[in-house]
Amino acid sequence: MELKLEGIGKRFGKEWVLKDVDLRLRGGEVALILGHNAAGKSTLLKILATVLKPTSGSYEFDGVDVLKNPGFLRGRIAYIPEDPPIIPELTVEENLEFYALLHGYRGNFHILRKRFGIMNGKRAGDLSKGMKQRLALATAMMVENPVMFLMDEPTNELDLETVEMIKKTVSDLSSSGVIVAIASHDESLISVATRIVILENGEKIFDGGVEEIIGKRMVEIEVDGERKLVLEKELREMKGYRMIRILGIRESLKIGGGRDKDKV
Repeated sequence: MELKLEGIGKRFGKEWVLKDVDLRLRGGEVALILGHNAAGKSTLLKILATVLKPTSGSYEFDGVDVLKNPGFLRGRIAYIPEDPPIIPELTVEENLEFYALLHGYRGNFHILRKRFGIMNGKRAGDLSKGMKQRLALATAMMVENPVMFLMDEPTNELDLETVEMIKKTVSDLSSSGVIVAIASHDESLISVATRIVILENGEKIFDGGVEEIIGKRMVEIEVDGERKLVLEKELREMKGYRMIRILGIRESLKIGGGRDKDKV
């Protein structure tokens, strides 16, 4: 199973929000798409979900042209946008019933509620942000035999327990062979990723494995009263330093952590 994007661009009016992005993902891979606001993360995810059609480029899944035949994928994609797609006026149970009809789900609601720790009886609009995200996860898991699971900023302002639940769900999906793509600015999600993709101003500036990106991460240290930036891996051979901070991945690449020219 393989997903392939080549030369993907998206323009709104005269503004290009994605420019010539290539991406290949295989079954079981978890791609963490990092970038600041307006980097193009959400737009890329919407193109993967067939919600948006790109202005340029091609999109294939297992050799099928998705742009010409989006229906080939739509019924097998679970997509959770940044704002959880729940109906606030309905109760938790009514939301589950609605999405079960939408996806043709015939499973047990009680199992889903228990798995994601969701209490019944409340209106969805009265739930906390974390509980809304849990409900969104439950409805997304109603997609039978998904080939892709897409999440946009899934951990934003969430409690630790819900974040760990999201990570566990991602790991389970990856183990079952599903392609997972997560658009986020939260670098802590590296712990469940197999691939890191970094976007900046609509362009892909990095695409590689987790070990590769960690090897480029920089730290600020103090040695003999002098502050300096070094690669994190170089600390193994150093003594007598005081750790000040670990730089973020994007900052490390910009300062000199080693932007891979072949990946840009």
